[in-house]
Amino acid sequence: MNRKAPIFFLFSIFLLDLFILSSIFFHYILATSDSFLLFILSIVSMNILIIVPALTGKQAVSFYSGMYLATYETAIIFLTGNVYLALLLIPSIAFCLLGLGELKISSKVTRSVSFIAVLLFMFLISKTLIFVVQPVPSPITVELLSDRMAAIGLATPFTEYAGLFISTRFSDVIISPFQFFLYLGISGLLVENYHLIVPLLSRRGKGGMVSAGYGVLSALGCQCESAIGVFPAASLLILNILLLPFFAISIVLIGLTYFLVKRYYSFNAVPGLSIIRRKRGPMLGLAFFIISSQVVEVMGALFGLQSNPVFLFGTMMLMVFDGFFLYYILNKLTNWLKLGKSLSAFLFPVSLAMLLVWFIPAITIQAVTNPIIFSVMSYVSLISGFMISWINYSRSFSGITYLEGYVVALGIVPVVLFYESFYLEKNIWNFWTLPQQGEMSIVLWMAMIPFMWLVTQRSLISSVEPGLKSSAVKN
Repeated sequence: MNRKAPIFFLFSIFLLDLFILSSIFFHYILATSDSFLLFILSIVSMNILIIVPALTGKQAVSFYSGMYLATYETAIIFLTGNVYLALLLIPSIAFCLLGLGELKISSKVTRSVSFIAVLLFMFLISKTLIFVVQPVPSPITVELLSDRMAAIGLATPFTEYAGLFISTRFSDVIISPFQFFLYLGISGLLVENYHLIVPLLSRRGKGGMVSAGYGVLSALGCQCESAIGVFPAASLLILNILLLPFFAISIVLIGLTYFLVKRYYSFNAVPGLSIIRRKRGPMLGLAFFIISSQVVEVMGALFGLQSNPVFLFGTMMLMVFDGFFLYYILNKLTNWLKLGKSLSAFLFPVSLAMLLVWFIPAITIQAVTNPIIFSVMSYVSLISGFMISWINYSRSFSGITYLEGYVVALGIVPVVLFYESFYLEKNIWNFWTLPQQGEMSIVLWMAMIPFMWLVTQRSLISSVEPGLKSSAVKN
């Protein structure tokens, strides 16, 4: 790291501290007595977040923590609309940007724009930032989030414990320790992943670039926890339980992708190559999975469980996997007919339509109220999974692109449901409650994320295979 960078970052954080102290003294920042200690601790955390990476030479961490600081400071200027605060903050932002300029990081402009875009999207979709014009006693007013939640009769979500509710002239902002560090970590990892993944996927040509879409959606999914505040306390408890595994799945898989790209794919290597490429798959395990899924579907129809949205669409996803694995087994055991280019292009939208049509409320109600229609829906979903598997294994690289498109389309469904449920508070299906619809979106998201991740890894493996083959020829 350039020696100037730590100095610039130290000056930036010093000016930020000076801004905070002077604003408190002149009442430009008004913090309630019970929130004051947490507010000071948050400032100390920001100091540590900037100073430690700068002094230890961690350039990537310094870049994203510096961008985080500059983004927050710039947001304060625009959200308060106060000239005095702007004059105090601009020097701190300038030194922070000078420090970022001294870091030896490639593609700084695209990384910066991507980071800010992802961060802003997360704040907006999670309702941790709400634009509202309002009178305030000072440019920045700080109070405990738990006090504000209690005043409107809601419990504080577990992700927002020890959180602060900050009001300005043009906005309300929620900040908690969990959310603060989660947003930074996920945003940084997400931007890093795509700056590593896109060049690798571009080796396969234009088709490989499609996979960028669902990665963004799946990663951003775990940032929407604050939106659960629109529900009563009873619903919050249920959603909190669902969100715990959701956070774990999202964060672990995003981090694992970064590790695999840095450790293997960037060097034309594949982890566990002999296992991934072996001709014989775990046939017995897949057969057991398929049979078990059929039992679940039949038992659900017998007991009328399809009236539960999680079970209905969860069964649909199970049957898609069944169809996918069923073709895989048949392809391994027999010389199954391979699809041509034209037929693959025709069957791809057909396979998608066979699945997505069941999300139309007028058709969904038929599956909910009639066990026979529910069974039809299940086996149509199985055929859809069988068809996309057939396309995938018939067309080599283009088959992977078709599979990516299929996953993107399915990944959009829970995103739309989440937005409609938590952001617009709108019921798509009048025969289910809004909390049921919201829970369904989270469960579908949890089911899709591992599938999305596996398809991403398959795309990355296909992008390094040409390098592996050429290395083998040279040897």
